[in-house]
Amino acid sequence: MKKNLQNKKILFFKILGIAGILDCLSISLVSNFNFGTLFPGALGCVFLIYGYFYQKLNEWGNYGFGKFFMKTAKIGLTIFFISFFIITSIVIQNGAKTPDKDADAIIVLGAALHGWDVSPALAQRLDTAKQYWDENHVSYIVVTGSQGPQEDRTEAEAMKEYLINKGVPADVILIEDKAHNTKQNFIYSKKILDDIYQNEYYNIVYVTNYFHTFRAGLLAEKIGFHAQGLGAPVTIYMLPNYYIREYFSVIKYFVLDSHS
Repeated sequence: MKKNLQNKKILFFKILGIAGILDCLSISLVSNFNFGTLFPGALGCVFLIYGYFYQKLNEWGNYGFGKFFMKTAKIGLTIFFISFFIITSIVIQNGAKTPDKDADAIIVLGAALHGWDVSPALAQRLDTAKQYWDENHVSYIVVTGSQGPQEDRTEAEAMKEYLINKGVPADVILIEDKAHNTKQNFIYSKKILDDIYQNEYYNIVYVTNYFHTFRAGLLAEKIGFHAQGLGAPVTIYMLPNYYIREYFSVIKYFVLDSHS
């Protein structure tokens, strides 16, 4: 019975390891390289090694430093999985919220380009923004994002072109092309909108993908926006990478960014 349980554990860790590595390799073919792409593969290697050397590692873990290391590793993994479940649940719940109608402006947060063209994730944000614009009385759409290292032009330029091709008038779209991250997206976009509305009250809907709405909302509020999030869908097979990356980004926000 004990041997059978051990074999099941070994098989479980091997399958988990192979799945993480395959996920990393497959996503690398369709997405720009980043931490969210790499982490599942790195974690998969750890699980695969543990699966193959399960018995030896557990024997080593019965004595001296090995015992301390294995115990610390198990506690660390337990904390990771519990905290990942809690944070991801909050992120998913927040991403499902529907904003009020008739915002004064829409801010579409930038995402990676594939060379010259918008990526699938960014296209989904833009399509969601266009749908909200079609259904509501919105004066402006701010597209925000600079040029990244694997991009042939600024994200904002590509986003404007995409929306114009979808039927949005050019004079509705405002370009912000200096921001390198979400915080800067909001800071620089606010300067543009503050110049337009001066001292008048205005509210915005910011558009990003479902997994990003929670953290983006924290940043928007911190910058001083009256804002609600609108989550765009994402390709299903990309979700593990997105949620892993967002997990660490949320932790970073509360540890570092919320105090700056």
